[in-house]
Amino acid sequence: MCKRLARASTEIRFIPTNHQGPKAKDDSFSGHSAVGNSLRGNKKETSSREETQSFKWLSPFVDESIDIMLLLNTAIKFADLNHSTKPFTLHERWTNRVTDEFWGLGDRERKLGVPISPLCDRENDKNVAKSQIGFFQFICVPFYELVGDLCDPSMPYLLQLHVNLAAWKEQFEAEKQVEAMGNVEDEASRGGSPRASEG
Repeated sequence: MCKRLARASTEIRFIPTNHQGPKAKDDSFSGHSAVGNSLRGNKKETSSREETQSFKWLSPFVDESIDIMLLLNTAIKFADLNHSTKPFTLHERWTNRVTDEFWGLGDRERKLGVPISPLCDRENDKNVAKSQIGFFQFICVPFYELVGDLCDPSMPYLLQLHVNLAAWKEQFEAEKQVEAMGNVEDEASRGGSPRASEG
């Protein structure tokens, strides 16, 4: 893919101005979906993870007829979402930065009296692990699995992505347990029975 991208950068000037591919940079859900849908159209049935054991796998990206704009859009989307494929400690730092940025936007939206964007409300969107699980399941995993099928089904990025998703799930479960224990302690301190409140 890297060799193709390097060559694509020299070919880009020959792309017609009326090209109808997905936008180069669109962070919306539909933008992520548009690139994924375009990629799916270029996926060949023989390029799946399961079939790589029985024959030499060949990426469809080496095909000379591949749409250069699609290739560039894929590279941009790959880079845009790439913090999700970093080692977890680094990924978590980037997640905290993005979360702070989202919450800052939500604070400004609240001051302006306009509706607060999804995931931007620091009062209601506190559960970062839950948000990340959704982000991974609906955006990152589908995209990177598709890219993996097209480029390299065993690429380290994809493997790390799944490690990070598992870490977020573990963190989410741990937070739920702590919250449940806090609820039990609160109930006990008020003299009630935790069992009575469950029924």
